[in-house]
Amino acid sequence: MAYESGRLYVADTGDERVAVLGVDLALLADLRHDEMKRPRDVSVGPDGAVVVAAEAGLLLFAPGGALLRVIGGECDVPCPVCVTFVSGSELIAGCAGDALCVWNLGGDLQQVLRLGGAAADLSGLCEYRGAVLLSDYRGDCVSWLDAK
Repeated sequence: MAYESGRLYVADTGDERVAVLGVDLALLADLRHDEMKRPRDVSVGPDGAVVVAAEAGLLLFAPGGALLRVIGGECDVPCPVCVTFVSGSELIAGCAGDALCVWNLGGDLQQVLRLGGAAADLSGLCEYRGAVLLSDYRGDCVSWLDAK
């Protein structure tokens, strides 16, 4: 889920879309694409670009909703479960297992970080004051990483 400029972006796995809602929760738009199978998370960049963590990898959409590229489908780590923009120029995705993958917006893999045991069940990421916060779905772990 993401919030930007009065819009709430919700990854709707069952309907294979990202629902865009207003502050009153009225549906404003649907973001759909044939590549968007089982969307798990969504993030919105400072320029309005939208990235969706889905089964095929990361789907990067232009502010108007056109698919720009699919990122990470060829990566050797399992499909992403959560994603966030970092400094507006990179994407960090938490992948099934214990990996954090960093891509530039051109789709080039920059780094794979193996987190090990405690972070093996990633469920959420967000950038906060130059750091990346990670949470796990079991609810017993929040980690803070320097985004640099």
